[in-house]
Amino acid sequence: MYRINKTYGEITKLIFATDLDQTLIFSEKHITEDLKDKVFPSEMKNGSIVTYMLHETLDKIRSLSSKLVLIPTTTRTLEQYERISVFKSCVSPKFAVVNHGGSVLIDGVLDKNWEKCIQNKLSVGSEPLVNIWDKFKSQLYHENWILDVRQIDALFFYCIVNLDTTPMTELSDFMKEIEAYNWNSCLHGRKLYFLPKSLNKWNAIEYIKDMLPNKQVVSSGDSYMDFELLSMADYAILPSHGEICNKFNPSNKCIITNSKGIEASLEILNIVEKIYNSTCI
Repeated sequence: MYRINKTYGEITKLIFATDLDQTLIFSEKHITEDLKDKVFPSEMKNGSIVTYMLHETLDKIRSLSSKLVLIPTTTRTLEQYERISVFKSCVSPKFAVVNHGGSVLIDGVLDKNWEKCIQNKLSVGSEPLVNIWDKFKSQLYHENWILDVRQIDALFFYCIVNLDTTPMTELSDFMKEIEAYNWNSCLHGRKLYFLPKSLNKWNAIEYIKDMLPNKQVVSSGDSYMDFELLSMADYAILPSHGEICNKFNPSNKCIITNSKGIEASLEILNIVEKIYNSTCI
């Protein structure tokens, strides 16, 4: 079921579009012994904890969500996003962006108008996914380094790779080659993403922004895949552990946290609150 898009007239003074993984939520490997009493499970899968969030981070999200428009903005699929219990039991964002900007949720329902918009963008702006996949399969794919391949709603695909056996030189050459076909690629941890250039988080946020009476956007994110979101927002907040930090110079409009890891999530929200207080009160 899809929701027909319409213009919303909420009175709001700030939009906060934030990445989730390694920005607000973190896997168990990031939870040291001294942090265990400060966190709670934010996501479960098959009875096991997948990610954690700081209690203080949740408290701050609750506080801020009554003052501004919180938009979770993630490359996660809809199914993966819906596993995050925080956005069901604790806070219910009106808007969310999933599939790396390929899908917009309004009140938890996929927005039909954005679906049409993004399909139009992809059809005229980039080589079809199947062609890029065929190139990858014929030139580079091999089971000795590709552990799994997942296609996301005919929008993009990614591979789970074995970094020890990944042919980095050949991969780098292929990543450069597909730029000519208007595709981007990113090796993020063990995930190798291939995405059309017209598919990014900012385009979806801009679409939502046009529905709201106030245009200011604060964004946060840690990876290269957040580049458009961070560079186009009015304010960008980067956790200092993020790989994206080497793409930006700190300024009044681009703030890099002092904290790292899960503790940076609380600092990000404290900075958002300061921006809100300085611009909206």
